[in-house]
Formats: sequence, C-alpha cells, structure tokens
Amino acid sequence: MKKMISILLSVALFLSVFPVSVFAAGATNEYTEGYYTYTVENGEATITDCDDSITGDVVLPDTLGGYPVTEIGAYAFRSCSGLISIKIPDSVTNIEGAAFESCTNLTDVEIPDSVTGRINDYMFYGCSGLTSVKIPDSVTMIGFYTFYGCSNLTNVEIPNSVTSIGSHAFRGCTGLTSVEIPDSVTWLGNNVFYGCSGLTSVTIPSSVTSIWSGTFGDCEKLKKVYYESDITAWCNINFQGSSANPLCNNGTLYVNGEAVHDLVIPDVVKKIGDYTFASYSGLISVKISGGVTSIGDGAFENCTGLTSIEIPNSVTRIGSSAFEGCTGLTNIEMSDGVTSIGSSAFENCTGLTSIKIPDSVTSIGDSAFENCTLANIELSDSVTFIGNYTFKGCKDLTDIEIPDSVTSMGHYVFQDCTGLTSIEIPDSVEVIKSFAFEGCTGLTKIKISNSMTSIWDSTFQNCTGLTSIEIPDSVEVIGNSAFKGCTGLTSIEIPDSVRGICDSAFRNCTSLTNIEIPDGETIIWDSVFENCTGLTSIKIPNGVTSIYDSAFRNCTSLTNIEIPDSVTSIGDYAFQNCTGLTSIKIPNSVTSIGNDAFPSEMTILCTNNSAAHTYALQHHITYELFPYIYLSTNTFHVGDEYQLTIVSDSAVDVCWYSSNPDVASISSSGNMTALSEGKTLITAVISGYTEEDYVATCLVTIKPVYHVYYISAGEVQLPATQRKLSEKVLTFSSYTPVRTGYRFEGWSTEPNDTTVEYQPGDTYTEDADLTLYAVWKWTPKCSACDGTGQKRVSCQECDGDGYTTVKTSRTCTRCSGKGTVKQTYTVKEEHTCPICHGELVTWSDSLQGWVPCRGCNGLGTVTVEVEKEKNVTCSTCNGLGKIYSTSTKTCSTCLGVGYKKVRCTQCGGDGICTQDSFGVSYDPNGGTGAPASQTKEKASSLTLSKDIPVKDGYIFCGWSTSVGGSVKYQPGDIYSADQDLILVAVWQKEPEPIPGYSCGDIDNNGTINLKDVTQLQKYLAGWDVEVATEYCDVNADGKINLKDVTHLQKYLAGWEVKLGQS
Repeated sequence: MKKMISILLSVALFLSVFPVSVFAAGATNEYTEGYYTYTVENGEATITDCDDSITGDVVLPDTLGGYPVTEIGAYAFRSCSGLISIKIPDSVTNIEGAAFESCTNLTDVEIPDSVTGRINDYMFYGCSGLTSVKIPDSVTMIGFYTFYGCSNLTNVEIPNSVTSIGSHAFRGCTGLTSVEIPDSVTWLGNNVFYGCSGLTSVTIPSSVTSIWSGTFGDCEKLKKVYYESDITAWCNINFQGSSANPLCNNGTLYVNGEAVHDLVIPDVVKKIGDYTFASYSGLISVKISGGVTSIGDGAFENCTGLTSIEIPNSVTRIGSSAFEGCTGLTNIEMSDGVTSIGSSAFENCTGLTSIKIPDSVTSIGDSAFENCTLANIELSDSVTFIGNYTFKGCKDLTDIEIPDSVTSMGHYVFQDCTGLTSIEIPDSVEVIKSFAFEGCTGLTKIKISNSMTSIWDSTFQNCTGLTSIEIPDSVEVIGNSAFKGCTGLTSIEIPDSVRGICDSAFRNCTSLTNIEIPDGETIIWDSVFENCTGLTSIKIPNGVTSIYDSAFRNCTSLTNIEIPDSVTSIGDYAFQNCTGLTSIKIPNSVTSIGNDAFPSEMTILCTNNSAAHTYALQHHITYELFPYIYLSTNTFHVGDEYQLTIVSDSAVDVCWYSSNPDVASISSSGNMTALSEGKTLITAVISGYTEEDYVATCLVTIKPVYHVYYISAGEVQLPATQRKLSEKVLTFSSYTPVRTGYRFEGWSTEPNDTTVEYQPGDTYTEDADLTLYAVWKWTPKCSACDGTGQKRVSCQECDGDGYTTVKTSRTCTRCSGKGTVKQTYTVKEEHTCPICHGELVTWSDSLQGWVPCRGCNGLGTVTVEVEKEKNVTCSTCNGLGKIYSTSTKTCSTCLGVGYKKVRCTQCGGDGICTQDSFGVSYDPNGGTGAPASQTKEKASSLTLSKDIPVKDGYIFCGWSTSVGGSVKYQPGDIYSADQDLILVAVWQKEPEPIPGYSCGDIDNNGTINLKDVTQLQKYLAGWDVEVATEYCDVNADGKINLKDVTHLQKYLAGWEVKLGQS
C-alpha cells in the first residue's frame, strides 16, 4: 500500500511541475453547443474546450444539452485571448487546473460560492490582463502557480477560509502593492510572492508557522512588514532561507503596529530561529534573554545597522551565518556557555576589530571570521579544530597564539592575512591543510609542529617575506606548490624523513641558492625547482629513478649537477634554459629523455648507442662517449649469477668492486652472484681509456626468492618444490597427485583442512613462502550399478558410477513449510483522504507543496487498491518445507545411501531428471520490501520484478547470486535459464562528505583523508607500503602517477573535482 501511495505521489509531483500532463485526458462522448465542447457523465456536463474565437464579456451557460454544467475542465479556455470577463454560474462546483491559462486580455472573473476546496494549479497562469479577482469563502487552498505572471493584478482578497497558499501562487504579480494574509493561513509555499516588485507592505497573521524559501525574494519595494502577534511568536516561525523572511528586502518590522528597532528577546524564547531577523537593516540593538539556548543559522544575517550584542550564558550554539554581513558590529561579548561557532558566523563583519573566544568553545566553523578587520583574537584552550577560511582576509591581524588543544587547521585558514608576521604551530597540531598561509606576505618566521607528517599543497605559497624555515623530522611529504613563490626564501633544510617533494614545491623561489634532496627521494617531480634562478648547485641522491617535466627549467645559475646511475628517465624540459650548464654526464641507466630536456649550447657525456647519445644526435648537441657497464637488467633475484662486461671502443683493464658484498659479490672477472635482498653499487675502475683511471658504475637491485612446498598424507608422489621470484606470478604445478581409495579435491593452506583454496595450474602472486596441503575425499567402491534412471533404496546396489551418492534437497524458498506458498492478490478498500481535495507532499529538501488528490470522491474518502497475501498449495513442494534440487542432473544423485533402487518419478527414463517450472526468489540481504517470488516455465523467459528493496543508509545496486557477490542482474532484466535462482540484494553504503568512497581510499580503511595522500606518495616513491591499487587511479586516466596525488589533494582541499573522473 505504501508503495502504491508513493507512486501516486510521485506522479502527482510530476504533473504539478509540467502542466501539459497535469490533468486527466479528455473523456469520450464529447458534444458541441455554440462555442463550447463538453462531456456528460452521470447526468452532469463538463466544459472541456472552448472555441478560441470567443470574445468579450462572457456569461457561461448553466446547462448544455439539457444537462447542468458542474465542472470546467483542464485547459478549457486556455489561450482564449479575446475574453474580457467571465461569469461562472452557481451550478459549477469544480474548476480544473489551467482552465483559463494565458487568457491575456481577461480582466475580471467572478468565482461563485459553489466552487469549494481548492483553486487548482495554473488556473489563471499568465493572465497578464487580470486586475482583480474575488475568491469565495468556500475555497480552502490556493494551488501552485495559480496567479503566476498576472502582472496587472492590483488587488486580491484572500478569505478566512484559506489555510495554505501553494508555491509560486502570486509570483511575478508586479502590480500588487499590498497583501493581507488572513489568520486562517498556516503555511506559505515556495516563491509565493517572488518578484512582486510593486509590493510595499504585507501583513503576516499569528497563524502562520512556516514560510518556505523565496516567498518574498526580489520584492525590492517591500519595506513594511506588519505582524499581528508578538516577538515570541515571530521567533517561532520556520523561515526556510533568508528570502522566505519578508524583512529580506531591508524592510521594517511592525509588531502590533509598533516599529521594532531596539529588540528585546523575552525569557520564554528558547531558540532564535533560522533567518528570523535576516537583512533587517533597521535593527540597532539586541538584548537576548537568559532563556535562549541557540541562535539559528542566518538569524541576524546582514543586519547592517546592528552595532553591538551581548550573548548570555544560556546560549550554547551560534549558528552558521548568524551575524554574517553585520558591517556595523564593532563589539560582541560571548559567554562561557557557547560551545560551537558555526560556519561564516561573523564573516564580513568588517567593523569587528577584536574578539575573545570563551573557554567553552571547542570548534570554530569554516569562514567564521573571514574578512573581518580583527587585529587581535584570543582563542580558548578548548578549541580543537579551526575550520576552513576561518581568518581568511583578516589583513589587520598581526599576531595569534594557537593553543595546545588544537589538532587540526583547515584549508585557507589564514590566507591573505598580510599583516601576520610570525606564528608558532604547537606540536598538538597534526594537520594544516592546503593554502593555510597562502599570500601571507608579511610572514617572516614560522615554527612547524613536530606532529605534522605532511605539508599540504600551497600551504606557504607566495609568502614572499619568508626567508628561512625549519622542517621537522616528522614531515614525510612536501605537497604541491607548498613554498611556490616564496621569493625571499634563501635556504631550507629538508630532513631525511621526507620521501616526497611534490610538483612545483619550490617553484619561483628565486632567492634559493642551494638545496640538498634527502636520500629517500626516488622521484623529482614536475617543476619542483622551476624558475629557481638563484640555484647554483644541487645534489641528486643515488636512488632517484625519474626526473620529471620542467624539474629544473630556467635555473639559469645552475652550473653543476650530477645525475646518478639510479635515474632511468628525464622528462620534457627538465633542464631547459639552464644556461649555466656547460656539460652534463648522463649515465647508461637513463633510457628515456623527453622533449627539449637540455639546452642546446652544452656537451653531453654519454655512452655509445645510449638514450643520451641518441638524444644528442637528434638535437644536434655536442657529445662525448665514455665506457660503460653492460647489463640487460638492473634487477636480479637471490641465487642469480650474471657476467658483467665493459663496453668500450678500445681495449681496457678493469678492476671490479661491490659496495655491499653481502648483497652481491663480484669476481675479478666481473661475475656477479646475488646473495641477499638489497641494493649495491657495482664499480668498474677502467685503465687504458684515458690518461687517468675512468670509473663506471651501475646500481643493482637484488630481490628475494620465495618457495612453494607440497605436502600430503599417505604414500603419494608430490609435485617438486617451486621457486617463486619476487613480484612475479607463479603457476602452480599442473601435476595431480594420486592416492588409493581417495579422490584428489585440490590444495589447502592448512593441514587437515577440507577447504580447497587452490587447484593445479592456478596462479600465485603473493611475495611469501607457501605450503600447500593435499585435500582428499574418501571414495569407497560399490559392488553393482546400472545408472538407468533408478534411485537408491539400499546400499547393496550402486548408482552406476562406482560411488555411493547422497540425497540432495533444499528448503522450498517459496513454501510456508506446510505444503503451501504465499500468493499476492489485490482488493479495493475505502480509506480516509488525509486532506480532502489535496495532500501535502515533500519531494526534496527545498520543495514542498500541494498536489491534487485525484482519487477523492469529495466526501473525504478515497478508494485504493491494497495488496494482500493468501496461502495456496505449493505444487512442487513435498509438504515438509523441502523440495528436490531443481537443477538438471543424473538421476543417480537424486537420493542416496539407505534406500533401494526404484523408478525415479522425476526421471525421463534415460538417467536424467526433468523439471517443468523454476522459481526465482529474492533475498533483501538485511533490507526490507523484497519482491515477491516468481515462477518461470521451462524453455521460457521471465522478466525479473522491477520492485526494489530498501535499507537505511544504503543504496541498492542490483542483484547478486551469492552473499557478498557482485551485481549480476538488475530489476526488469530477462532471465531465461532453466534452473531455480535465488537473488541476493547488493548494497552500497551511502556516501558521506569524505568517508565511504572507494576510489581514492588508498589504504582501504573506508575513509578518504590525508593519510591516503601520504600512502599514495610513499607507494609512488617505492616504499614498501600496502595500497589498494584498484582505488589509486584517482583521475581515471588509466595510469597511477603523481597526477593522481594532485587530484586527490585537490579533492580533499575542496576543489571542484570528482574522484574517479578526470
């Protein structure tokens, strides 16, 4: 029943928004008389259409064809532009929606008292010539868009019978100058008076409890708001947004005829509601009583005349935007009762110069003091989190003490605080998010917390006054553009703990003269030192494998740089315009060099036929060749032996050395033996090539080897132990062991376990030793068998395959356990119509309204169809809640030990069981509202139920064929297999602002945060960390690289990017 109502309401919503299908289609048996087309039903006439040539002042007939006219149908007079006025006879009791839509010259209409209930939706929509209308006392509701665009409507009397006014009812009625809402009205829908630019005053009765968003939006002349009750009642009105409040146009509030400028909130008020006094520029002072505990969102937003306010001890919460835009506010006293300050609470309070946050406050929301003229602020020791943008643009702020209680500071928290000269971050702070101090040009000194593991993107970008900074040993990652544009920075010491220096980290640091990259770094990222024009030298550690695009571009003072043997690729423009470089040695390990990587006026030192040699030839750059060590690969495994050779264009003598002989030893002839996991630098001292000894080196990585062992009970020939190389895939032996009296099932990883985990020929990817135990099944032989469609009744005979069998049966999922199955049938019942002539429906967070109750008979009841269930005989069930297996199989497996052979009634006589119908059942898997079971006939197709279950906090993804399995079917799919099917609902937890989204959850712990950024950076840097690689391609470009780190950081910084999309 609930489902049926939900569908009806959804349809009603659709109809309310799109008038072309709002109302019922034209009935049959249409007749024409004069201008009018009508239908007859139950002896009463309904006008359904009118010839659009009708003009002038029209009096509608009270009978047509001898039948009384009781109804005017939907669109009946639509676009009859010749109509001037119309008189409706007393015989009419109902006028359907849009009946007079776009009758642009209609100036006057008289609705008789016989019309009851509702003035339907769109009735006078676009009647721009309508000047006045009289609504009879019989009407209880004004529908959606009823007078929308009636721009010449200057007067409307709303009778006391009306209880609600639907959304957009008077929108765009620019001729209206005043409106008095009767005290029978309790609710005003969305945008009721939106764009009534001529409206100067409005009277709100005490009966109104809720006004929805946009109701008084764009009513720029509305300056007088009369309220017929007291301030207590006004504070209890539910305003859905600032434009719901009639004061939003800088009007004046008159309570019982007196203007309110000095506001006193009485003791009986417990909460000042959302937007209660928003944009009330005439408000000068506010005194809040000790009874108030909460100041709602936007409560005093844009009260530009408000100069001071005292918040009593009773108040615990200051809502979002509570005082936003109060430009005249110079002083505010906050009591010790306040525990939270909402987002934008004091944003753009440009007159506010100082504030003390009481000790009771534990959190400060985003943008709470953004763009204030605060010169001084005292934070309490209870504050644990400072939100995004909190002090952004506070240009007069010169100093602030962050208490030890703070653990996290948000994005942009001090951005553009140009007066801030120094700041100390206590060790309690673990996270400072991106752009936190960006543009703090006066900042010359800063101490970073020892608890921070990462400096986020652009944290100190364009801090031009910063000359030096000490990075603590706790930091592991320096984010994108972290110090970009710090033109005053002359030196910086990067600790060995840092494993990742991201894109553009020191870009445009023009005063930086030297920097030492820590040994743990494996990649020099894009533009990391680009435009560092003062940089003269830099040491690249042996371990870096890649130098990315534009890494040292335009470092014009760089005169010397050594590229170690660990480097394999150099990106586009990596050293472009480094005009101080006269030569550079590029090792043979470099196999890829990007476009314009080096300036053309230099000499490249390289080996013959190397990537550097090819690059020099292609770009017409001077080069010199040198001997090198030839290796087909730099990676070996423990136990490997390899003969190293020197490639040279002349005879040379060589002495070989290994920097770590415990990892790999090397003989005098260059034969290398891999001994243990690790890295070693192989050095060849070459004599006879130049006047002085020449040294060639190569970095070798030795990876471990693992083993797979096979074990079995009994006397069994087993596969030989296998050797698995690190990071390689191993295929298990295809050999199947044999054991007398047993059948081999597969391999387990635990002894005496019957659970099979692997089969011969499966693959194994883990880097770990593995022992596999054979799983056996005892298979005693039977003495005799025939296998021709007989089922067992005694163990003296056999089913024909040499093995005993076991009876297989399962629970009859469609059966009640008593030989019956539930069946759904439909009956009609008469229910009370909740609100006659209409039901209130909410269809989104911001939209609520009235829709026609189409099934209502006018007497307050409605006939609905109700689904019920009854038990009928379950034809395929044995009456005990069990049913034989429904899959086609040899008859010998129907039953088992303990029976003798008799004819199998389900058998076709050829040893095969047959079945004529198959069941489909639905398991909601923790949800509710699973579809009813379905039955399909043999050799036919079945459309799966389109009904879906529900589960709080989860999104239905589709149907699987097993618990925990992936989606195999969707509602409405076609199922054609001749076998029973149990479908299990697959759920996905509803996403939260950051937690719960798989893509980007690098460490696969169910939450996306800074730790995922760090984990991905470590992974790309070659650390031995565990990551969920399926979630690492954050920008969905098919690759896992630095761009995914940047994409994830932007997402966490609040940029408009999506995970799993480029």
